[in-house]
Amino acid sequence: MALTVRKPEGEFQLAPQGTHVGRCYMVVDMGLQDTPFGAKHKIRVGWELSEEPMEDGRPFVVSKEYTASLHPDSTLAQDLISWRGRAFTDEELAGFDVFKVLGAYCMLTVIHQISKTGKQYANVKSVTSVPKGVPKPEAKNEVLSFSLESPDEEMFNKLPEWLQKKVNRALTQKAQADEPPPFDDSRIPF
Repeated sequence: MALTVRKPEGEFQLAPQGTHVGRCYMVVDMGLQDTPFGAKHKIRVGWELSEEPMEDGRPFVVSKEYTASLHPDSTLAQDLISWRGRAFTDEELAGFDVFKVLGAYCMLTVIHQISKTGKQYANVKSVTSVPKGVPKPEAKNEVLSFSLESPDEEMFNKLPEWLQKKVNRALTQKAQADEPPPFDDSRIPF
């Protein structure tokens, strides 16, 4: 008797470790998400790595979830500063449109890590500007942007299913928060 195991068909390929030229192809407003520190407004930024394609020819993609904050200690602020190669002006700190990074190139350092559930994943460890003279690969993926302020159903349907679920939770919570509480007539004295 034998127990033969195989690699599943369509198994997700991890992006290779190392430093890569990346192009931002996705910015998604995920709304309020539960975290160990309470509900936080989250965004997800995704990049394509075109110089080393997957077995099927598509570019590897990696993404990183951020708290939507430009506080100097926030990961988003630190990554944007190193990506842009300069600090934020006071005007930018008053309101920076993250969708401006769509289509922008950067250098990404990707490492493999093990999640709490034991699953290996590719983690974006750092985001920096592309040094002068480094060629930028041709764009492959369609640019995806999704905002909760003006949700676009067509764009939403192009997001990966796992990301749609996260955004849907935020949309459901927002809709519930926008509903007025039911009228309670039990406190009326007559």
